[in-house]
Amino acid sequence: MMSPAARKEAARWAQIEKDDPDFALLHYAEIGHLGKVRKLLKAGADPDTKQSIDTGIESVTDTPLYAAAGAGHLDVAAALIAAGAAVDIEADEGWRPIHHAALNGQHAMVALLIQEGADMNRREELQRQTPLHIASSRGDDKTVSVLVAAGALRDVEDIDGLKPSETVCSISGGKDAEKKEKRNLIRGIFQAAADRDALHEKNARQALTTLQKDVVVAKLPSLRHRRPR
Repeated sequence: MMSPAARKEAARWAQIEKDDPDFALLHYAEIGHLGKVRKLLKAGADPDTKQSIDTGIESVTDTPLYAAAGAGHLDVAAALIAAGAAVDIEADEGWRPIHHAALNGQHAMVALLIQEGADMNRREELQRQTPLHIASSRGDDKTVSVLVAAGALRDVEDIDGLKPSETVCSISGGKDAEKKEKRNLIRGIFQAAADRDALHEKNARQALTTLQKDVVVAKLPSLRHRRPR
């Protein structure tokens, strides 16, 4: 049974749904209320609505997909994309949903966004970091693994000239032992990817060498100049 306070809150949001369906959509996307999201989308709410949110410290731009991505609500994100939400919609300072998902350790969401066509190599504007930089610096081995497996570029430099492999655990929390374990895991992922690249390059060179040896260049017939009669 709902408490009086809960009933009052529910009534308030029911009114917001009528008065400002786009803002209500953002709210329900953020908390993961799939039923409300579907209802509002069906009623014509804008899946790409951009709302200015006052955090008490600053005003930030938010969108339904950006909010759902950061919170890891896969079903909500899928519903928004199916309704036409732009997978690479920009919030503030070049941040996209895939950056937000990477920042919050939502590796399954990162995988979904990549599957739906998100640009996994796009850099945000402030630090010029890709999602791979962000995941690496956080010590998030699962998201790093998803991005590397999907083919994310590993040689992109951020504003400080650092590649993702050079930012490992730079801002991660936790105990020293945990950080060391994460650092080793992520470095292992980068090393394995580098080893695979080296092997592919070696195989390609060998294949080219073999092909060159197998190619037989036909000898052109010699031509004789005829004297005019």
